[in-house]
Amino acid sequence: MKAIRHIFQLIALISFLLIAGEKVQAQFISLGGGLDLTNGTTIETENEDYLTGSLGMDFRSEYKINYHLRFVPEMAFYIPKVEEKTGGEASTTFMNLTLNLKNVHNPRDMLRTYLQGGITVTGWNVQDNYYSETIQQEIHLNEWGVEPGVNAGAGIQFNIKRDIEMYIEARYLKYVLNQYGLFIGSVGLNFILD
Repeated sequence: MKAIRHIFQLIALISFLLIAGEKVQAQFISLGGGLDLTNGTTIETENEDYLTGSLGMDFRSEYKINYHLRFVPEMAFYIPKVEEKTGGEASTTFMNLTLNLKNVHNPRDMLRTYLQGGITVTGWNVQDNYYSETIQQEIHLNEWGVEPGVNAGAGIQFNIKRDIEMYIEARYLKYVLNQYGLFIGSVGLNFILD
């Protein structure tokens, strides 16, 4: 019941942000992507816990709300983690959809720093095939799930060319419905469109 309450709170927060966002004029300014490196996290299922992969790719866009404030939606896909588990082989795949607000310090400088934070929804899939000694039968597990979370971090970005900038950032993602979280480091390029 507590999990359902948290999901409804997250849906209410997203709805509020979308409704409030209708009154804000945001200009689409860049498109980009890069590599993500994490320490991995744990996916809890009824039977066992599974570890996630640590290397992924992210794709993002950036919208300018005002001189300092940016809205950054991002989608990240991670390489599946394959591990020997319960007498068989398990594969865990996950992806993150993140909606961040980013406060850029000194937006006109060559080297810009920023703080960011927002909400994240992680989707995951666990596939585990093994032979159970207790029931003398082959078990095929294929579970899907969603984990809401919040994240906060900081980064730097700098121009490589007039219309290309590089970003390096770090943030921590904390899941709302369990005790797990993960650190995410990202490096990539933004292509300026304005």
